[in-house]
Amino acid sequence: MWEGAPNELRGQIWYDFLDSRRINEAITKTYHEYLTEELDELNIRCIKKDVSRAFPNHRLFKENDNAKQSLQNIVRAYTTFNKKYYIGGTCNIAAVFLIVLNHEEMAFWCFVNFMQGRCTLEADVVTALLVRLDETMRRVMPNICLTLDFVDVQISLWAYTMVATQLSYQLPFPILLRIWDILVSHERDDHL
Repeated sequence: MWEGAPNELRGQIWYDFLDSRRINEAITKTYHEYLTEELDELNIRCIKKDVSRAFPNHRLFKENDNAKQSLQNIVRAYTTFNKKYYIGGTCNIAAVFLIVLNHEEMAFWCFVNFMQGRCTLEADVVTALLVRLDETMRRVMPNICLTLDFVDVQISLWAYTMVATQLSYQLPFPILLRIWDILVSHERDDHL
């Protein structure tokens, strides 16, 4: 997987690596049941706002209002599945699955498994990752860190978005796909 999945097979490879069919069958509710569950107005507003910012220049979302609705559906259903509140930035993660799989329900189950198994955005985990990044950068790139300290820029200020969106804002899409090929193919304990 280090060389990247072939574009024409990537969706199926991700679906299989994430074991999404098994997850779908193991959970008693269907995607449509999660989608139609009640969700409060604040979560709905946050999701709609983020959907408009997810890959606005990507062909799928530029040319197809149905794709934006599908993305909104996926994130809405995930929010009810997760029984929590909407976490900002997750629209971009769900959007990558929708772009690659081009199928709303399959993208939802991949997104669920990825968020449950390979990516966590819980505050304590993200904070721990940012602390580890800060320590690593100070060890590996001390001069850059001294400069950032001098201009009073904390690593966590710019690195949070990278962690929370799994690099989906920062990288050109083809490079992002190659990195995600690796992320998707590794078990949770193998965090890179």
